Amino acid sequence: MSLFVLSLDWRTKERFKLQFTQPYLRLFNLPDALFEALGSETPDMIVIDSKEPKIAAGEIIRRLGESRCSAPVIVFTRDEPLRNFRTPYGLKIRLVHKRTVDWEEVFKEICRVGKTELVRDSCPIWSSGLVGESASMVELRKRLEFYATKDCPVHIYGETGTGKELAAEYLHRRRHPQRHIIAINCSLLNDAVGKSVFFGHSKGAFTDATNELIGLLCQANNSSLFLDEVENLPMVFQAHMLRLLENGKYRRLGDTKIRSSDFRLITASNEKLVKLVSNGRMRKDFFYRITDVQIHMPPLREHSEDIPLLIRHFFSTISERRPVSDRSIRRLQEYHWPGNVRQLFSVLRRASIHARGDRWIEIDEKEFIDGP
Repeated sequence: MSLFVLSLDWRTKERFKLQFTQPYLRLFNLPDALFEALGSETPDMIVIDSKEPKIAAGEIIRRLGESRCSAPVIVFTRDEPLRNFRTPYGLKIRLVHKRTVDWEEVFKEICRVGKTELVRDSCPIWSSGLVGESASMVELRKRLEFYATKDCPVHIYGETGTGKELAAEYLHRRRHPQRHIIAINCSLLNDAVGKSVFFGHSKGAFTDATNELIGLLCQANNSSLFLDEVENLPMVFQAHMLRLLENGKYRRLGDTKIRSSDFRLITASNEKLVKLVSNGRMRKDFFYRITDVQIHMPPLREHSEDIPLLIRHFFSTISERRPVSDRSIRRLQEYHWPGNVRQLFSVLRRASIHARGDRWIEIDEKEFIDGP
């Protein structure tokens, strides 16, 4: 299924591109292109932005009615009175005046109408980027697959470079394939600016607040909120998060309106959070809230047998066709990889650059022995 948006206004298009992913979101400049697409697909919803003379909402609605379109329609109007519009053939039409549009409500309605279908890739394991056939990687993918559709917070922990962001993206894409994952590093939430970015603010909330900011929580509604390096989340912010996780309610800075955000929480850390609780760096109640499910990302040294597959996978992304010599592969498998897969890919990238003209790629120990 998909969302069709007909508009010549680049600002309107950008708003939708920030909220929805392609190919779920399909943008059209002209009505003829829209109706051509309708000939082969029925979208979840159609949005018509009648700004220019080339997009006359009344004529488009008439054509939609004649074509017996079953998709609900949102029409953004500007100068034309709402009473001039008709709803032929029982079309489900909502009229919104562009000057007073509440984008938050519009996106919520689209998400309510949209039929979220889980992505059924022909080979979802490889598309996740979590490559490997070792026992630990197979078990990891099984756990991710199982919890992807569950309605519970998931915490991912492991050393740096093990693929925690890939795992979070996979969990999100299986549940909300049409929406962007909203991610933020918790190190950025330690001041007033971080709080403003996270919760949003109203116009005039503080000296430099010349415009309204909807905030990450609003963007995460009907999507996934990914808090990376959650071990760096300040204690004060943990208290704010507790209230949010309790009922999904929050307020923007400088605003009195109570808003809500329905999101799936995914967190990640480089260490076990239970250590932070014992050290007084994390509240117990916050720990219990975010750790319904904990998934461990295995370090590369524990599944070094996957290195040949990782090499093949990485080289396919940079169009490198030359093989790595057997001697270099053994050397790579014997190394302890403190930077894990991220460090391995860095070594492979440098080796590919330095092996210009060679039929084989040789990797010397000096390429990685001085790693962190």
